Amino acid sequence: MNLFSKLTLTGVFAPVMKHVGLNILEEKQLLNHIIFLNKFS
Repeated sequence: MNLFSKLTLTGVFAPVMKHVGLNILEEKQLLNHIIFLNKFS
């Protein structure tokens, strides 16, 4: 039962964490791009 619930939690949270992680990466890239543009404008 413990292993099963662990697998279920992983199955539920892995895509969510992946999605959140991707959003953070995209925001970081966007922020870097804005900083880059501000430096050279």
